[in-house]
Amino acid sequence: ITAFHAPVSGDGSAGRTRRAETERKSARSALAARGLPLETMLHSDYSYDGGRATVLRVFSRTNFPRTLICANDTMALGAMDAFRFDLGLDVPGDVQVTGFDDVPQAGWPSYALTTLRQPVRHMAESSVRLLLDKLSGVACSGERRLMPAELQQRGTTRMTPTNPSFSIGASQ
Repeated sequence: ITAFHAPVSGDGSAGRTRRAETERKSARSALAARGLPLETMLHSDYSYDGGRATVLRVFSRTNFPRTLICANDTMALGAMDAFRFDLGLDVPGDVQVTGFDDVPQAGWPSYALTTLRQPVRHMAESSVRLLLDKLSGVACSGERRLMPAELQQRGTTRMTPTNPSFSIGASQ
């Protein structure tokens, strides 16, 4: 499994946001808990062009991952186009691609990207409540709230309704 995450500068400091670090740790932890190896961690910006350029820089028609997990859908769409149109690979036959966010383009028939949808409305309401509490003088505890993402299973993975795990040959 290969994963795309946020950019890291040449000196390894700038570009390492708290969000990017959390995503990296979460990806490694979730995969390890299922006995799945994370073979490579690639870094790109969160753009379509960044996803496409990184795939073209790192992979070839004969050297590519079986699964690519992208930190957002926009990078995943760029990566998919590089695999399909530049390298001539089949998604999901040759390489499975997943994203995160469920942007509208992810559902377009030309992409049909498997992705995770965040509960954006719930996240926004929770954030506003915390902000209003803070503004009204209510003591904030610095609590963390975990909100589950919802899998949007589409056509870029080899998952089936009876087998919702990645079919990458590892035992589940």
